[in-house]
Amino acid sequence: MIEAARDSRVSPRTWMGIFLDIVTLFALSAVIYIALVLIAFLAEIPIEGWSVMGDRVAWCYEVIQQGHADLLVQRLLIGRPLSPVTPHVKYGFLLVSMLWPEISGVAAVCALARLRAGINWRDALAWHRWSVRKSGLIFIILLVVALAFNFGLGLLTSPSGQGSGETLPPIGLAYVLIDAFESIVLAAFMEELVIRGWLYTALRAKLSAWSTIIITALLFSGAHLGLSVGWALSVLPLGLAAGYLRERTGSVKATITFHILHNCVAYGASLLH
Repeated sequence: MIEAARDSRVSPRTWMGIFLDIVTLFALSAVIYIALVLIAFLAEIPIEGWSVMGDRVAWCYEVIQQGHADLLVQRLLIGRPLSPVTPHVKYGFLLVSMLWPEISGVAAVCALARLRAGINWRDALAWHRWSVRKSGLIFIILLVVALAFNFGLGLLTSPSGQGSGETLPPIGLAYVLIDAFESIVLAAFMEELVIRGWLYTALRAKLSAWSTIIITALLFSGAHLGLSVGWALSVLPLGLAAGYLRERTGSVKATITFHILHNCVAYGASLLH
């Protein structure tokens, strides 16, 4: 029997209100991300000089006109060719590709929760304490099941995409460490705050527990379609398990911990594979 996860201190939103909040969330994330990119660009001007940075902007404009906008932000901050030149801001492309998108998402959802729920913003995100002693066994069972399904489905296919043929400058161990932090911790933190935090709370005020669990799991899976269909299917059990845990504990902290541990095992296995 799933425990109710409703919080009377959070005012229910209309369906139109939820839709507008989703649009606002994407807009805020984009604004924050663009602001971070602009700060990095301005900080690089004294290093590269106005002439070099002006040439980069003109080149990026040409790239957009040609319909090849992949790696656009990296091109803007690193220049051309992307390889084998090592830019002055050596880890800049890691920031814009891996860390800043998740940081922007976290900042945006926290701002949205504060805007909509006021002093009850923690309730809107389900930022509550959870009892490991009471939920420890189900936590472990769900983690094992989610990992089993992930490996069973995820190993059948892997994320694939067609790039521009350009490669980024090699940076060795730093890349592995930053990539691991983004993949294991930061991505899980952002995804859980958005889906099992804010969105789950908004939907749960209008729907039953299982309806909310299934809808948020499908949205979570759909967000991974950009990698591959198989990858999206492989994370669906993770979404269902995290949703059940969110309902049972009433805390997004539990699902963040769950997601991080899941990603840690999956990332380690991917390195071995």
